[in-house]
Amino acid sequence: MKDLIPINTDESGIKTVNARDIHRYVESKQDFSHWIANRIEKAGFIEGLDFTIVLSESTGGRPAKEYHASLDMGKELGMLEQNDKGREIRQFFIEADKERQRQALILSNLKTELLSEIRTEIQKLANDFVKSELTALDVKKADETVHSMGYDKISHPEKTIIIRSIKHKAKVGPEHSPERYADLKSSLFLAYGVRRFVDIRKADVKRILGDITNYDFKNKQLSLFSHLKVVQ
Repeated sequence: MKDLIPINTDESGIKTVNARDIHRYVESKQDFSHWIANRIEKAGFIEGLDFTIVLSESTGGRPAKEYHASLDMGKELGMLEQNDKGREIRQFFIEADKERQRQALILSNLKTELLSEIRTEIQKLANDFVKSELTALDVKKADETVHSMGYDKISHPEKTIIIRSIKHKAKVGPEHSPERYADLKSSLFLAYGVRRFVDIRKADVKRILGDITNYDFKNKQLSLFSHLKVVQ
């Protein structure tokens, strides 16, 4: 149905109509002030509940009273006319109320969907946060365990000490022998299960230095005691 009269929305979101627009549409023979007073008395409309009075801006004379009526009051004003114009007004407000309810339902559904999406996202973020916290905690505990058990990789100075020890042990006269150096290094790597110096555990440094000192080039083996310790 076309808009027979304007519907206004105030700052609080409440929809109202100007009773003067209804009076104009139904083409009442009474002047507006008598017409509205008669309808208020007849239907028992209550100011502040069914309508509010606003004084229009004055152009020099007395300010006119504007009656801002609720949609329910507007519908009843149409019913009180008991003519075709009144019935049109009544039907107009019935349709307007249906549209208002439809819009309210759409808004409610949108709010529900939005809240559901927000809750889901918050839960996901919370789960991710907990996982990241647990992961960080697990890594920290793992690092502490590795450190306490001596599984940390050796430092650069420790690696330098081991290499110098091997070169010193591999000496033949004033110079070290590359063959003896390679032989001792291979034996150490094999015994300790590593491929590079940087893979050596910090906890094994002292024992490796002992193995280097006691290495038997003739039989190409570490001391029996040290080898057993590594295997265990």
